[in-house]
Amino acid sequence: MSNNTEFKWDDETVLEFVQFTLKNSPLLQGRYTDLEQFKESKQPKPEWEILSYLSSTHPDRYVIDQTHLNWNHAVVTNMDIHSVKRLSDGEVFTIGDKVMHKNNEVLSDNIKRIILSNENRNDLAPFFIMEHISFRCYIDKISHHKEPLFVTEDGVSIHKDYSGRISTVYEDFSFNYDCTMEYILSERETPHTFTIKYFSSKEAAEEYIIDNKPLCSLKEIRSIGRVGENNLYYKKLVALAESKLK
Repeated sequence: MSNNTEFKWDDETVLEFVQFTLKNSPLLQGRYTDLEQFKESKQPKPEWEILSYLSSTHPDRYVIDQTHLNWNHAVVTNMDIHSVKRLSDGEVFTIGDKVMHKNNEVLSDNIKRIILSNENRNDLAPFFIMEHISFRCYIDKISHHKEPLFVTEDGVSIHKDYSGRISTVYEDFSFNYDCTMEYILSERETPHTFTIKYFSSKEAAEEYIIDNKPLCSLKEIRSIGRVGENNLYYKKLVALAESKLK
């Protein structure tokens, strides 16, 4: 359109378009139903579906699913939502489930309530309120909490789909800074008589080695200078070294 005005569809313009394309064909008669179906097809596809509600009157608050006789009543009266499905991947979220934020597993808690909200959005969507912490989020930002296979010494949770490299430090302080997840899983299934520590990065493993592996002799310390035999800290180092020989 030459005047750069945004074109907007309404019932009349859609019918005019159909008439134009069909050249006023008599087949157009009765096409109002088609129009409604056409408009419906242009609506954004829902990203979620409510699977069940909780009764609002029964003391035990039974679950009302889509096969229940009271389903329509639950929908019309906006009873408390019990479970919803995310249609993009079929994942179902239910009151009491332990969940976490997709991008931050530290934000993890049990679902206390599920409400419909459009805060900061253009559409209504399930909004999750947690039991203990102030972590709240929409259905597209949530996932079920998965227990990690193990947690590294530097506090990183490792799941089976972890794609990074893992560093290992053995009891004698030998190390491997470039272990694949496949190798780690195989190694953890193999019985060992020695201790293996796991780290999420080479830097974390190196820091552990520097902090824990005996690296310097007293002679090397004296060679640095400014540490005489009468120095209080030097005497403490000597005492510590002698204790290691007993």
